[in-house]
Amino acid sequence: MTEQDSIKHWYAFKIFFSKGEPVKEYFASKGMEYFYEVKKAEKTRDGRKIMVEEPVIPSLIFLYATQTEAEKTETKFFNKIMLYKHFGANSHRYT
Repeated sequence: MTEQDSIKHWYAFKIFFSKGEPVKEYFASKGMEYFYEVKKAEKTRDGRKIMVEEPVIPSLIFLYATQTEAEKTETKFFNKIMLYKHFGANSHRYT
C-alpha cells in the first residue's frame, strides 16, 4: 500500500451543471465523509417569490478520502465533477 492509498485528506471537486445533489447522495449512500451544505434562499420566478435551496459554496463539494479514492470518484462522475489538483513548487505540471 502506498502513502496515497492510506492517508486521507480533504479534496475539493468542482461541480458541473448543478450535479451537486446526486454526487452528495452517492457520498452519503457509501458512508463517505463530505461537505456540501445548502441554504434556503428567496428567488423571484415569473413575478412570484419562491424558496429554493442553493449551495453555501457554489460549484464545490468536498470529500475526505485518500488520493486514490478521490481520483476514482472523479472518474466515476466524469463530466459531472472535476478534482482540483495542487501543483506544488517541487512538482512538475508538464514533463
